Amino acid sequence: MRTLRDLLGLLRGHRRLLSLGILCALAYTLLSLISPLLIRAVLQQVSDARAGGDPAAAGTIAGLALAIAVVALLRGGCRYGDAIISHIVAYRILDELLVRVYAHLQRLPHRFFVGQQTGELAARAVGDVEAIEVFIAHAIAQAVQALLIPFAMVLVLLTINPRLALLTVLPLPLAAAISVWFAPNFHRVWRRVRVQLAELGATFHEDVGGMPVIKAFTREAERQRALSDQSRRFRDEIIYANVLTLLPASTIEVIAGVGTALVVWQGGLGALVGGVSTADLLVVILYATYIYQPVLQLAALSEGVNTAIAAGSRVFELLRTEPDIVDAPGASSPRTVDASVCFDGVWFGYDPERPVLRGLDLSIASGETVALVGTTGAGKTTTINLIPRFYDVQSGAVRVAGLDVRDVQLNWLRARIALVLQDVFLFHGTVRENLLFGRPDASESELRAAARAAHAEEFIWDLPFGYDTLIGERGVRLSGGQKQRLSIARAILKDAPILVLDEPTSSVDVETEELIQDALNRLSRGRTTIVIAHRLSTIRNADRIAVVDDGRIVESGDHATLLAQRGSYAHLYQIQANAAQFAVRADAE
Repeated sequence: MRTLRDLLGLLRGHRRLLSLGILCALAYTLLSLISPLLIRAVLQQVSDARAGGDPAAAGTIAGLALAIAVVALLRGGCRYGDAIISHIVAYRILDELLVRVYAHLQRLPHRFFVGQQTGELAARAVGDVEAIEVFIAHAIAQAVQALLIPFAMVLVLLTINPRLALLTVLPLPLAAAISVWFAPNFHRVWRRVRVQLAELGATFHEDVGGMPVIKAFTREAERQRALSDQSRRFRDEIIYANVLTLLPASTIEVIAGVGTALVVWQGGLGALVGGVSTADLLVVILYATYIYQPVLQLAALSEGVNTAIAAGSRVFELLRTEPDIVDAPGASSPRTVDASVCFDGVWFGYDPERPVLRGLDLSIASGETVALVGTTGAGKTTTINLIPRFYDVQSGAVRVAGLDVRDVQLNWLRARIALVLQDVFLFHGTVRENLLFGRPDASESELRAAARAAHAEEFIWDLPFGYDTLIGERGVRLSGGQKQRLSIARAILKDAPILVLDEPTSSVDVETEELIQDALNRLSRGRTTIVIAHRLSTIRNADRIAVVDDGRIVESGDHATLLAQRGSYAHLYQIQANAAQFAVRADAE
């Protein structure tokens, strides 16, 4: 019921147009009553003319035939009006709902996406939203007709022959009871279908994206079996759902046939003894045939309607997921040139019972470059993720420009931070579009200056269409170094006062690393820079190096000072130096 209320709630703002569509449906319903009555009048004219020889009967019949044609024309117009208006309303609502879902996803925190598959979210945001169209475009209008047509026809039949009218509607309560009895099961089975379809789509999306890995490890057969298993589960679920859903429509068809047979039997007997005229009998039979049609149409729609309700429940379940990283009441957007960053006794864990950071303290002055080093799992990436509030601390505070990041507006905070990450994400589009993602209003000269500063322009002009070359999903047509240089150019174009670098040179060759390092040095000038270093040799010139161990800063100082202390940093540096010497000797041999 809650999902149904939510679906009906989508109609707000569209009630006038939807009401016009319902009026067309009502007009169609009323006009559907008229044609049998006009046919009845024709038969009565024929009967009267035979009995009394009425010379005007031919003209009356011609007028009635014309009236039947006009009614058919009006019915067609009303039917079209109902259908087109319903679809216009449906697709306007779907447009609004899709944008609403996407906007809501943007507000959800990083921890939400960690536990989700991209394909499954896409199925909810697009597939489930699209499935709701059936409910809006068809179910509402046909529900109105299913209620009104039988009611209106019964009223007319009562004026013609009350006894036959009661026989006509006698099976209706049984048909309604069957629909009500099956209804609770429909939502459950169709929700399972939507879940299976979403999981199948997610697996397909993931496997297509990981096809090079699947081929490299020769796991094609195994992944095909896994997908085949999921496809069979979806097949079995949807077959069962259809077997269950289509049963009421077939049962109602039988009941309608039995009801019509009762009317024909009793009406025919009445006509034999002169209790019912042939014209009245024809109208009653026609109405007995029509009276179940809207109910049958609604029953036939049950697959689409139940799919829509099941899909709607998943969409609204997503929309009811509350974001926990939001602007606090009265959050400020200060005007300041201060770009300092401070971690003040920060405790944080993705699972609060298992902290990653344990009272971390670190102050970074405006314009200072600080490198974070440490072993894998020490908490370096977690530390930088707290600056733009991808997560909130459990205790302590992260401050930017002296202000707790929870007290300032998210847009203000994130606009002041440029990220260059190890795992570069580029969109399916042109080089130009990806660079302008940093600042859409940048001029052409600013765009190219950023590309030159990042040593990206030298390979951009070698691409087939230069800046207008499509780079494919996630930049698949570019090398790792090229993608990283585009990422740096994007950050340069953003021109934010705080720069966060998460191992930006860890996966490139030495020559490319030199180009990227030079670009990063240009980018960091005059900015507060926090860099996570994979190769310690790349951060020797940092103003300060902070060693993170078990969620705390255990050492802090410049390169020379830390080496002289012979502590954790010196140990890490020596390990890397030994590894480099070993690699040189191996190459020489």
